[in-house]
Amino acid sequence: MAPTAWQVGDSWAVGNEIDFSWIFDELTSELRTPLDDSVGDSTFPVKSYDINNEGSLGLYHKGEVVDDLDFMYHIKSETGFYTHIATDWQATVELPVAGYYEDVEERCDDEGCKTLLADGTEMPVAVQQVGFTAGFDQVERVAVESWWTQDEIDLTKIDITLSQGTVFDFSVLNAPNFTDEWSGSDGESDTEYYDWKEVRYDSISWGGSTEVSFHLLLEFDEPMNVLDLPIEEGEIWGGSTLVTISGDLGGTIDLDKPVSSACPEDDCDQIPELQELYKNLTENFAEMDVDRSFQSWGDLFPLHIPSNWMQELLDAALDQMEEEERDAYDDSGANLRIEGNRFHFGPVEIPEPIHYNFTTGGRLNVPLADGSTVEAFEVLPYVSEEERDDDSGNEDPMDPDPGREGEEDEENEENEGEREDEMDEGLPVEAHSYIASDTGRIVYMHMDMPVPGDESGERTISLEAEEVTFAEADTAIDQKADPSNPQRNGPAPEVVDEPGFPLPGVGVLAALPLALAARRRFR
Repeated sequence: MAPTAWQVGDSWAVGNEIDFSWIFDELTSELRTPLDDSVGDSTFPVKSYDINNEGSLGLYHKGEVVDDLDFMYHIKSETGFYTHIATDWQATVELPVAGYYEDVEERCDDEGCKTLLADGTEMPVAVQQVGFTAGFDQVERVAVESWWTQDEIDLTKIDITLSQGTVFDFSVLNAPNFTDEWSGSDGESDTEYYDWKEVRYDSISWGGSTEVSFHLLLEFDEPMNVLDLPIEEGEIWGGSTLVTISGDLGGTIDLDKPVSSACPEDDCDQIPELQELYKNLTENFAEMDVDRSFQSWGDLFPLHIPSNWMQELLDAALDQMEEEERDAYDDSGANLRIEGNRFHFGPVEIPEPIHYNFTTGGRLNVPLADGSTVEAFEVLPYVSEEERDDDSGNEDPMDPDPGREGEEDEENEENEGEREDEMDEGLPVEAHSYIASDTGRIVYMHMDMPVPGDESGERTISLEAEEVTFAEADTAIDQKADPSNPQRNGPAPEVVDEPGFPLPGVGVLAALPLALAARRRFR
């Protein structure tokens, strides 16, 4: 059967955004209950409080056929995934007045405890505002350009850019900081004596951002049979081809200098812990034959990877290579170099053919907006039983002493349960993408994430990306999944009337990276 023809101008999209702030409301419910029971009691220090939580996840994909020059279909697609979390805790609390107090007694009885000053009066108290705010935004975007033969719909070249951006910030307002010098106690009267007590309220704020991207260009000597349209259940297909690879990697890390009333003279660089950090960094660089010293945050941030000092690290690493290692590196043609603030490599021609095989995984009948359904499959790498058997007999290249295998069998059995427990400590995310059997477009995507704090592991946050208009996905990706500006922007998704909107599917071309990731558990 001839595959369904693509036409220049065809576009498609799937997506969805969900609110999961209820999770954080559940986590704080144990705190709210005793507060609600006690606020209003004249003896209770918390006079009022307010807790607000926000949490949202979004996943959108769009694709379009942009031209059909040189007997090739040129497809552009983008997939954006974003996370937004924010919390704001504010309270008015009756607390001791800030100050330095000498000869202090702390007496306790059935009615509670009192702090008395040298003249016999109680330590003065006042109602003040305390608070905590925090925000976290993370964006991942996959931009793909791909070129496919018009006759067989085989992949000839694919250009992938994976980008990630993160922004975080938090602040604490008037955190109590009590210090004292204890001098003795009287067990009979349940009294503690102090030479002095100091009451302070410190505030701190900090934030930062990161942006990292990886660009990869793959060119195939023989067109790659990725989709084998029309896709049929249980089918296995594949082939082999030579491939040329090139790409680049880079990004920035920008951490603000912390601002804290607890820092000496409001200069956190003077904190002993940071001074020790600067010393250790300087010594570590010296061991790598890199002349660089760190005496302040200004020597570290903003940090541009790798233009600031990564060139020195790269040169030092190459200089320390043994002669054989350096010859192998030169012969590889990797040509690792730094241009601007990015690592670049290639183009590298892989000398041996790349063998590949795909097969179908799960099958769905995906409903479309017009009321019809389309058959869709997961497309997964295929590994034969023979290949699995061959791999099972291979020695682990990371094993420093493979000769101890027999000796370690008993120990491994004893530790097996412990290792499995360690593997389960992460937050696994399951991702699935389903490709229309006739068009090769992604028509449905599904992600499952565990609920934080749920020890049973039975509860999940599920996000289902279904058919949306191209305009809606374009807006969501542009405004909410921008790695250079990860903070959540733009309105909530709305239905957009788009005359002539074609039957959706999915971008054949997130097909390659997304299909390979389907069913894989990430930690």
